[in-house]
Amino acid sequence: MNSNIEKIEKIITQFETLQKDFHTPRGSLIHTLDKDLADKFIAELEWEDCFNLYVPGILLSQSKLDINFFGQTFQVELWKPIESVSKCEFEDFFGFTYDKITQKREYDPNRVVAQFAKDINPKINVRQLLSSVKNRNWEDEKDVLFDVLGKRGLPNDISEEIFNPLKKDGDQFLRDVLRLMIIGGYVKYWDALIKFKEWFNEQGFNVDFSNISTSSLIFG
Repeated sequence: MNSNIEKIEKIITQFETLQKDFHTPRGSLIHTLDKDLADKFIAELEWEDCFNLYVPGILLSQSKLDINFFGQTFQVELWKPIESVSKCEFEDFFGFTYDKITQKREYDPNRVVAQFAKDINPKINVRQLLSSVKNRNWEDEKDVLFDVLGKRGLPNDISEEIFNPLKKDGDQFLRDVLRLMIIGGYVKYWDALIKFKEWFNEQGFNVDFSNISTSSLIFG
């Protein structure tokens, strides 16, 4: 079996395992956006006032964002506050931090949270979807590229400059697998994301997620 096919099969199997361990039919994952991204969305998207089931009886502003990857379109709900409300459901939903001096939660009118799918799209077959994605064998291509350029007398640093931008496309496949798991509602606990990242490294995929914020991973 092609080593690349084997890698994708391992990824699919791990995806299914994490879905089984970290999915529940109720609720949804919620994420507080990085400030720069929140400010960008507030300025660029259209917002309307409506109610959220997680914050009963309190009017919030909502926007919806379509995200495309793996040939599919996924919709994410974005929420921001309209005014400060002293209710735990409201403060917990937006993740306002507690100020020990004032002994109050620090209200931020520009806070934006993303709420992901409550239900899995039954029309999407994850195994079929990921199996159909062409994930190129970058290590084999790197060997061929370096061999060709080496024969032409080009130094290794030139080879790296050519190869590294190409390999980013391969890394994007793994990032999109994580995005699928989160945005698609396949897991309802953030521990699944942590475990998947650790598993990638254990399997030798060598993708460094340490400098990538969750907001950048999802929306980048």
